[in-house]
Amino acid sequence: MVKPPQLPRWLPALGFVVVTVVFFAPHLFGERFFWEDFVEQFYPMQVFAARHWARAVLPFWNPYTFCGMPFLADPQVGFFYPPHWLLGMVMPLEGTLPVWWVQLVVIAHFVVAQWGAYALCRAVGASTAGAMVAGIGYGLSGVLTHHVIHPMIVYHLSWLPWVLLLLWRALRERSWWWAIWSGILLGMSLHAGHPQTVLYEYVLLLAFVGWTVFAQLRARELGAAEALLQGVRGITPLAIGVGLFAVQLFSTQELAQLSERAEGAGLEWAAEVSLMPQQLVTLVVPRFFGSTLPPGERHVPLYLEGTRYYHYWETAFYIGVGTLLLALVGIPGRWRTPQGAFWLVAVLVALVFAFGKYAPLFPLLYELPGFRLFRVPPRALFVVALGLCIFAAWGFDELWQQPRRHLSRLLWAGTPLVAIALMTATGTLPALLSTPAPWIEQVRSEGATALWLFLLAFGVALLLWRGWLPPAVAAVMLAVVVAVDLTIAHAPFTRSRQDPERLLQMPQQLKAMLQPKPPQELFRVSMRDDFGMAMLRNQGMLDSILLYEGYNQLRLERRNPPMPTAEATFDLLSIRYRIALDTPTRQMYFRQRPSAFSWAWMRYRAQVVPSESTEVVLRSGAVDPRREVLLEEPPPLQLSGAEPQEVAHRLRCLQYEHNWQRWEVETAQPGLLCLSEIWYPAWRARVDGAPVPVLRAYHSLRAVPVPAGRHVVELFYDSAAFRRGAWVSAITAALCVIALGVLWSRRHRR
Repeated sequence: MVKPPQLPRWLPALGFVVVTVVFFAPHLFGERFFWEDFVEQFYPMQVFAARHWARAVLPFWNPYTFCGMPFLADPQVGFFYPPHWLLGMVMPLEGTLPVWWVQLVVIAHFVVAQWGAYALCRAVGASTAGAMVAGIGYGLSGVLTHHVIHPMIVYHLSWLPWVLLLLWRALRERSWWWAIWSGILLGMSLHAGHPQTVLYEYVLLLAFVGWTVFAQLRARELGAAEALLQGVRGITPLAIGVGLFAVQLFSTQELAQLSERAEGAGLEWAAEVSLMPQQLVTLVVPRFFGSTLPPGERHVPLYLEGTRYYHYWETAFYIGVGTLLLALVGIPGRWRTPQGAFWLVAVLVALVFAFGKYAPLFPLLYELPGFRLFRVPPRALFVVALGLCIFAAWGFDELWQQPRRHLSRLLWAGTPLVAIALMTATGTLPALLSTPAPWIEQVRSEGATALWLFLLAFGVALLLWRGWLPPAVAAVMLAVVVAVDLTIAHAPFTRSRQDPERLLQMPQQLKAMLQPKPPQELFRVSMRDDFGMAMLRNQGMLDSILLYEGYNQLRLERRNPPMPTAEATFDLLSIRYRIALDTPTRQMYFRQRPSAFSWAWMRYRAQVVPSESTEVVLRSGAVDPRREVLLEEPPPLQLSGAEPQEVAHRLRCLQYEHNWQRWEVETAQPGLLCLSEIWYPAWRARVDGAPVPVLRAYHSLRAVPVPAGRHVVELFYDSAAFRRGAWVSAITAALCVIALGVLWSRRHRR
């Protein structure tokens, strides 16, 4: 057998760093920036989190979005994700959190992804040369680069190859040592914060364990008892991952049950973005159907009928035409092996799943627990990208081994690819797929680019097969072709000219007017209407403005009291300033609302209705919030029914923090302290140190029963779900340390 080509150990690692630096050079030099959800959601979240890291405080509650909602329970924050701790250290050093640092953390994961794919390919038998090409193909694939606007997904997909590598070693070597390390790495990566990717990862990992154990049993490498033990060994990393993630998971479950996504929104909603069968063409010509690029960039707009702008990045899974060519060479030679068969099945299943409403698999799985909570089935395309890149590493090795039949494989693999590129370049395929006339020339240009890149990759592959190029040289050449290809295809998507820090800047005078001055002055602001927005949706977290609006996929279902009019709702939510439009000048400004309630008020009369009826009762106007309170359960004290002005009372906020607040209440009669704060089960209350219930008032706000007299009322965030999760994670971590210590001592004695 021919000895496999080996590259110097430093070359792949250096190559991955160089490729990443070149791809993201404009970001590293401060000339280009990530955009869309990165600016609207991710960056404000990280600033808010970093401020709390710097103060060594856990940010349980975020009062600046949607009138208040849980923060730490939101997995998208990734508060416990170790690389984010760096951002917490930057905050006190810089006095702020520059966008450059946040982007750097995201960019570093692309090196991790390439190196992980490389290491995984090496573990399943690929040469260093083939694995290097595959690593670049995966690390710069569309499923990663087009989610720089959703860094949580990038994080998960960067660590996945490493988790698979350690899991494979645990199963192959029957090693508890590697099983535990696989679980530790998996648990760390789960904190990245994208539940949908977590679900798909676990399905992949479970399938990988089951397939591998079955293959070993079938090959008679294991007996029945050994197979059972091997199965336990394979499941152990998944259990460790859940245990280490429990500190986040339990809180997230509590939030999810009260969010708008608690039961999903139906199959049509979930499958709105589905991979169209004709989009398989984009495996060769990635922008065949146009693209969505940052504002101000010239491009062919996405023209697929019935799609929205985000359909482009959710269905981008291009891995480079050279990588695809090698994958198609590798499939015939490796699909009969246990690992090859697994990855071929995984690729095909993930692809059919990604078709969503255009295939039967997603509608079938949608009925299973977990799947109905998520939309966009093409997010499973990372399995396709990773599987094809593994086959590409094997395909490279098939060529340098030089059997005559491998030439026919190369020709068969290249024929459909060159046909698609050539037909696109000549305009034949755009005409068949109904490309709009204004964009045909640009699409033809994309086809020409794909054709030239294919010819370069095919030429190098042919020279490698013929033996005219040493495998190491061919690998470097193919790596360069793939890197250039993916940079041309994907880099424009990541490069916005708009600096997020400038977009988020506010005039100081306006900021001073809209910022509350706790504890003396508390009020909210509404900054959005049909005619526009005065600031970005989550800017409240950056500038400490208590906003009515926000942007979050896990927003609470009950967050706005459903009053008969919008103005009445705004009054209860203490919205003092609301955006308005000066008609003659078409300029937006903030008008003051003198009718807004204060942040806290006392009521001595209550209507009690069942939880399912509160919305109907409030919308009917049957409750006057200036005289009474609507509750879902009877208060634990007797109310007189008096009008508020008939009872002497005084309220004063003594302290207002994100997780805790303290009020001084003086009242002549027992009453209900009503607060313009969103109700959530983790909020607790004490009156003079004695616990009292926090009642849900007006459908979504809080009320605290207060006896007559002068009292100090405290409200504080205390989540039992978080405590349980923290204990589970702590115990899991301790058991892992003990187990690793025992295994290390045994290995040392041997």
